[in-house]
Amino acid sequence: MKLLSNRWAAAISGLFLILFANGAWASTVAVGTGPTANFNSNAMFDVTATNAVTINGLTFQEVRTAGTFQIFGRPSTFVGHDSSSAGWTSLGSGALSVGTNKAFPTAFSFTVPAGATYALYVASNDGGFFYYKNSTNSVGSVEASDANLQIKTGVGQNSTLPLFSGIAFAQRVFSGAISYDLVTPVPTMNGWAMVLFGLLFASAIAVMVQRQGSEA
Repeated sequence: MKLLSNRWAAAISGLFLILFANGAWASTVAVGTGPTANFNSNAMFDVTATNAVTINGLTFQEVRTAGTFQIFGRPSTFVGHDSSSAGWTSLGSGALSVGTNKAFPTAFSFTVPAGATYALYVASNDGGFFYYKNSTNSVGSVEASDANLQIKTGVGQNSTLPLFSGIAFAQRVFSGAISYDLVTPVPTMNGWAMVLFGLLFASAIAVMVQRQGSEA
C-alpha cells in the first residue's frame, strides 16, 4: 500500500510540474492600436514594470515611410530628458519598409526591475515615418497595461536632425506593441489542464482506496 501510494504521489507530482511548466514567460502589450490619424518620425514614452520584465521586442502598427529606425533607452522617465542624448543608450537600429505590423528588425533586450520606470525613444534618422495616436490623457498616464507592464502617454517629435532636437508634441501614444519576458515566470494552468489534473487525482484516490480495501 505504501509503495503504491508513493508511486501515485510521484506520478501526480510529475504531472503537476508538467502542467505548470508552460508558465507566463513571454507576453506582449499592445498600445495605441486601431485607426491612426497622425504620424511622425520620433516618439518618446515611458514603461513601468509591475513585475520585473525583460523587454525584447517592439512592433510598429504601421510604417508610413521607409527608413532606418533607432531605439534608445534610459533607466528613468524621459520627462526632462527629451532634448539631450545624455543618459540615453542606443539599443539598436535597423531598416524598415512600408507596411503594417512591422517588427523592429534588430534584436535588443533590457530589464526593468519591479516598480521601476524605463524610457524609450523610437526615432528615424533618415526621414522614416510611423503612425502614432493623439491622446486626451496627460503625459505619463497609463495607456495600456497587463499584469506586468504599463505603457504610458508620451510625446512625438518632428524629423529635425540631429536626434533629440525636434519639437515635442505632447500627449502622443506610440502605436504598436511591446514584447517582454518575465524575469521570474508566474506558473499558469489552463482550464483543460485543471480538468485533467482533477480527473487523474480522483482516479488515483479511487485506486488507493480500492487497494486498501482489498488488503484489509
